[in-house]
Amino acid sequence: MRLTGLEAINDEEAYPLSVFLYPPGSTKNRHMDRGNDAIITFMFYLTDVEKGGETAFATAGVKVTPRRSSATVWYNRFT
Repeated sequence: MRLTGLEAINDEEAYPLSVFLYPPGSTKNRHMDRGNDAIITFMFYLTDVEKGGETAFATAGVKVTPRRSSATVWYNRFT
């Protein structure tokens, strides 16, 4: 876990890094990360955006605006 500095209990069970690019005007529909087996998710924002681009957490009523070099972290199994 060199990217985060966090220690994994079992590296073989850790998910590989995924990188996604959403072109202007595109969206990602509501989904659950990795089915329902991921405990925690880190989403790193690599760039700023001029308009839109928020990560929405519908159940919590929260939207996160991407800022370059920032991250959003959430637990997938706990309320």
